[in-house]
Amino acid sequence: MKNNTVLIRIHLALLIILVISSIGSTFLLMSRPAARVIESNPSINNSMIFSYIAINCVSTISLICSVVYFINRHNKPFADVFFKVIILCRIANNLVGIAANSTDPGSLAGAGLGVIQVVLMILLALSPETVTRKTWTLFYILLAVDLIIGFTYITPASVPAPRMIVMVLMKLNSTLSRLLVTGSIGLALKNRE
Repeated sequence: MKNNTVLIRIHLALLIILVISSIGSTFLLMSRPAARVIESNPSINNSMIFSYIAINCVSTISLICSVVYFINRHNKPFADVFFKVIILCRIANNLVGIAANSTDPGSLAGAGLGVIQVVLMILLALSPETVTRKTWTLFYILLAVDLIIGFTYITPASVPAPRMIVMVLMKLNSTLSRLLVTGSIGLALKNRE
């Protein structure tokens, strides 16, 4: 891990940028312009907005925990606690997403992928201190599922009309946050080797 200090610094800078972005996008969702966009589109309901705000809040917490982890990664007991907190925040993030997707029949595939991620993260949290091939396999499957979910958020078919730019930005921020936290989990596993 000592040879990867440049990678850690870049990752830490991206985490900090996304913390700021997540906080900003949460406030943006609660702003008056966003309320006007929501009111003008009957396909958006209050539960969708609440779920995006909840997901953003939990994502922000997991991003902040990732920042704290990388600043204190050499303190082993502290790092172990924050590794588990990062995974718990990701599990909470996925559970909110699963609940939001379960009401929409078109999003059941997303809910199913969320369940797979929750199972993978529970297995990672319960994995032994020594990182094995099985641990890395679980991580790579988690990363692949994250990429699939992220790709479905950004595909042109899912991009709504221009008045929905707020929602597109929220989905993009959520996707990038999730991928960066997954990267944090991978770097933390590398730190444990």
